[in-house]
Parts: sequence; structure tokens; C-alpha cells
Amino acid sequence: NAKWRDGWLKLPSFEKQEFEIPPIDEIRLQRIKKMVFHKPFIWEGDLAYAPVPIHEGGRPYFPFLSLWVDHHSGYILKGELLEHLEYRAKFQDQFIRLIESVRFLPQEVRVNKEEVFKLLEPITTKLEIKLTLTSKLPALEEAQKGTEDFFLRRM
Repeated sequence: NAKWRDGWLKLPSFEKQEFEIPPIDEIRLQRIKKMVFHKPFIWEGDLAYAPVPIHEGGRPYFPFLSLWVDHHSGYILKGELLEHLEYRAKFQDQFIRLIESVRFLPQEVRVNKEEVFKLLEPITTKLEIKLTLTSKLPALEEAQKGTEDFFLRRM
């Protein structure tokens, strides 16, 4: 027989968990560095939960949404839903594929999460791209709002 009882529970302290940065393909980055050049563009990027769940077979889940936006124009450069399995490596790969597809390196990449910063840092360092952690990403926030509206209208 279970009984409910009121009371205050002490929650365990929250500590940020460290995570392992997936290895990057050094040869691929060297090849990119030789093939492409810098342009004075600023990209804003993020990795967040998608606003709607995916129902694939069993239990529904919220995938990650990786989004890349041009800072000045607000143009969405790339967006992709990522499954939870190996999402960090997939996010890194998506960034590299974006560079390969546009065939240039942005002058700067701006992000607003420490995890995203840490995932991109080994890549941006090798490619000599300025990486900035900031609290304001206006173009990205506008794109996320539009993406959320799009997904929610389709439900």
C-alpha cells in the first residue's frame, strides 16, 4: 500500500557534464583549407531540440535541429534534423559539409552554447575561422522562430 505524503526533498547539485569531443578528419580539413578561401561572412549556428517530435516506430522523441544562418541576410544556409545517436559527430560533419558545399570559409562563426562552441573549436582552429560565444544571435533566433512556426503549422 503506497501512501502520498507531502514534504521537501533536497535535489542533487547540478554539475555540467563534460563530454568527449569527437575526433575530426585532419586530412579532410587540410584539403578544405587548400581548396577554399575566406570571405567576409559571419555565420550563426546552433544545435537545439526540434520543436516537434518524430514518430518512427516505437516511442516518439525530439530530434536535434542543427541550423546555420548568415548573420547579415538571415538566409538559412543549412538545417538538418539529427538523431540522438552520435549527434555531436554529425553536427561537426554537417558544418564541414556546409563549408564544402559553399566552397568558402566564413570570417567568423557565432554560437550561443558552450557545447556547440566546444564541438566547433577544433575545426575552426584548424581552418583559421574566428569562433565567438555570444548571447545574441538575432538572425538565428529569427530563423528558429520561422522554423518552429513551419513545423507547428504542419501538425
